Amino acid sequence: MKKQFAILAAALALVSCTGNKSNSAPAEAPAEAPVETVAASLDLNGTWAITSAMGKSTEAAEEPTTISFESDSCTFNGCTSINQFFGSYELKGEQLTLQNVGSTKRMGQSQDVENAVLEAINSVATIKAGDDALYVLNCNNDTIMTLVKAQ
Repeated sequence: MKKQFAILAAALALVSCTGNKSNSAPAEAPAEAPVETVAASLDLNGTWAITSAMGKSTEAAEEPTTISFESDSCTFNGCTSINQFFGSYELKGEQLTLQNVGSTKRMGQSQDVENAVLEAINSVATIKAGDDALYVLNCNNDTIMTLVKAQ
């Protein structure tokens, strides 16, 4: 039974992983983020530094705040400053959906950064590319997270 459930879960994860272009008009970008229209082929793959979340800089983080996307499996994981988080994602044009999000539950010194990152992760709606960063927006089109490709 467990084996059948694991196979079904893997099949559902693969089916939900798509990169189809959305036919809807691009959402208006917030004034504070210089943004271009994102092509359906936006490559999220790799590790990104989270430089801000919910308007808060992540410089005071206990550990570097990051998010990594794995396009082959449509999964993501990262660090909130204190804890690790993980889940699956779906990207359709500019629409980004993070699903089945989980995290570890340790305590630490930079709880305010941790809370901002977790709040942003749970509010993701769209993603847009700027000159040197990706801007993650909520359903109100507010920038809730800024990502810079990690070196």
